[in-house]
This record gives sequence, structure tokens and C-alpha cells, in this order.
Amino acid sequence: MGAQGWISLHRKMQNNILWQDKPFAKGQAWIDILLSVNHKENEVLLGNEVVKVEPGEMITSIRKLCDRWGWSNTKVKNFLKLLTNQEMISYKSDTKKTVVKVLNYSDYQGLDNCKNDAKTYQKHNQNTSKTHQKHTNNNVNNDLIMKNNENKKKKFKIFFEENVDKFENYLQQMSEAVILKACKISVEKDKPLAYCRAVLNDWTQKGIEDIDDLKTAAKNAKNKDSPDNCDYKWKDHFIDDWDRFKE
Repeated sequence: MGAQGWISLHRKMQNNILWQDKPFAKGQAWIDILLSVNHKENEVLLGNEVVKVEPGEMITSIRKLCDRWGWSNTKVKNFLKLLTNQEMISYKSDTKKTVVKVLNYSDYQGLDNCKNDAKTYQKHNQNTSKTHQKHTNNNVNNDLIMKNNENKKKKFKIFFEENVDKFENYLQQMSEAVILKACKISVEKDKPLAYCRAVLNDWTQKGIEDIDDLKTAAKNAKNKDSPDNCDYKWKDHFIDDWDRFKE
């Protein structure tokens, strides 16, 4: 499998003493072409003629390349033909100049590709990080909810078991489900037994005997405050899934 990826190679490398050591190898000459062509559109003055140079092109001469690479005239021409046959470049020569064009220059011109790849990589990392963070947060939130529910369940059991004998009189007037509902409200609001009894007394006065009565009373109250001796609101009375606290 061939080499993959790219590196950013600065043109100042052409000024390095090691790079300038001659004669050039063929691979070095090829890289020298890549480093020498224009990376953006430009215009150059050639005698009395303004010549437009496209990205990936350079204007030179066979003689200049001979001097630059330490090669003979024949070797330079043969090398340019080799690159042409390999569909790596195209070139045209006349009496004044040689125009060399790197084919598919955008594949070698790494700046834009680098930025795009970096942005894609960064975006991917951000999305992955956000997704991971979202999943982590969801897991943490779910754990906290489960833990909170377990704590409430334990508190409810303790509250009910410690005060079960206090509710015997209410069982003669209302169902066990209603009493459990009052206990749950007290636990949810972190209130003592006195609060629970105040709720039950208020419901007794309102003639509430079962859960259906409680639902009806809660709906009719429309969030109005209860009597002064109870600081709860009727909208707090009906909390879904209270049955899970009966265990």
C-alpha cells in the first residue's frame, strides 16, 4: 500500500544548503518543481510581454533548470518528458521561456486541504465530544434520578413505618391509598408528621374518602391554596405514580 497523507513543506527549504547541493536527484527535482510553481494566480513581465501565470504553473527555461539542478540540457528535457508521460506535468517551450504546469496541483497544494481537513477533524472531534458529553450527562442525570427516587422511596418507607400507628383513626374515614398519598406529599416536601396529619385533617373535612375524590377535589381547586393550617397547594396533591411508594 502506498504512502498516505501529507506534510506541510515550506518553500524556504529551497534556501537550505543541503537542498542546494548538486546534482539533484530526480525526486528532489520533482519536489523542487512543486515548491517553485505559483500557489495563486499571478502576472509576470517577460520582456515587453505580461504573462498570466495560473496556480500550479511556473515560467522558467531549460537553461535555468540546468543551472538549478546541476544537470545537462539533455537530462532536463528527458526528465520533463518523463514527468509528462507520467501525467504529472505538462510543459511548453519556445525561444523565450518554458512554462511548466503541475497537473492536479490542488492535490499537492496542501494549505486549503490542510485547513479543510483540520476543520473536518475539529468538527468531528467536537461532535464526538459533544455526543460523548451528552451521553455522559444523560447517564449522570439518569443515575441521579434513579438515586433520588431510591432515596425518596427509602424515606417514604421510614416515614410510614415510624408513623403507621398514627394513621389508624384515618382508616375509618378514608382509604389506605389516600393516607399513603398524604405521606408521599409530606416526604416529597420533606415535612414532618404534623404536616401529614394536617393534610389528612383537611381532606377529612372535605369528605375525601378515596383517590377518585382526591383527584376531583384537586381538579376543582385549580391550584388554589388550602386552608391556612396547611401550607401545601392542591396542585401538589395529585402526583403520578405514587403507587410505587407502597412497596
